[in-house]
Amino acid sequence: GAVQNVRIANPPHQAVSGPDENGEVTLQVDGRPGERYLLEASEDLVIWQSLTTLVNAGGTVVFIDRPASQISRRSYRVTVLPNSAADHSVSDR
Repeated sequence: GAVQNVRIANPPHQAVSGPDENGEVTLQVDGRPGERYLLEASEDLVIWQSLTTLVNAGGTVVFIDRPASQISRRSYRVTVLPNSAADHSVSDR
């Protein structure tokens, strides 16, 4: 299996699991209902690609990164969008 390093900051809380048997990575963000997050990914921690904007309707948002199966190393970061507290990062290496 793959070795993973996960860095978890102050709320919202992010967790990464995977890759699973299909190579997919699951990212879960726990935070305040109503928060919006920009989810980005990077292969080198220098260039970040926007994947999606997540809306936290009930306290937890789950995103499955299916293309991760084709990438050997990928890091993720979640940025709380305006009207929310601070920026936080999570890394899957």
